[in-house]
Amino acid sequence: FLDEKIICSGSTMGEQVAMEAYLRAFATEFDLTQCLAKGCDQGLHNYLYYASKLKGVKGISKVVLHEQGKGNVNNLAGLRGKSLADWGIFKRDGD
Repeated sequence: FLDEKIICSGSTMGEQVAMEAYLRAFATEFDLTQCLAKGCDQGLHNYLYYASKLKGVKGISKVVLHEQGKGNVNNLAGLRGKSLADWGIFKRDGD
């Protein structure tokens, strides 16, 4: 999965039943790895997605990944390549 885009684990949302199922899957993977290094949450989050570990999990009907800069939630650190106005997120005075 080294060539895949990193998905921010802090931008995860869904219905309660789906989030509970996600957290159970997350905890299971943590228990298997016992990872204590900084950033393990990000790694486990990405592993669950890219290894398709959430497909077919009871309570999760679908997983939707929005491209950075699109959708309702964005990681502002991931938008550093352009200004917020250039991304269409913030309008300058007079626009």
